Amino acid sequence: MISARKLFLVSAPAIAVAGALTVGTGIAVADDDGYLAQIHKIGLTGDSTGLIQLGHLICADRANGETPDQLAQVVQSKNPGISLSDATGVVSAAESNYCP
Repeated sequence: MISARKLFLVSAPAIAVAGALTVGTGIAVADDDGYLAQIHKIGLTGDSTGLIQLGHLICADRANGETPDQLAQVVQSKNPGISLSDATGVVSAAESNYCP
């Protein structure tokens, strides 16, 4: 399983996930739209597919015991151009749209 810790993102305002990641089927489009809207409201843009994959990976890591703060620090540390506040917003958007 790939975790959010293994993601490589580029700096804000363009976020993209590098690598070929897969996401399971059955993802509601409304969830994707809501998630992307929250990400764009933060002021971050990038490849929608990569951003959506990141959101699902964040939820997988949450299910494995990572805290939101830990994940925000990971997102921020992999992207020096993104503030910790923006990284926290990415984690929050994933939680509110994808995490059970």
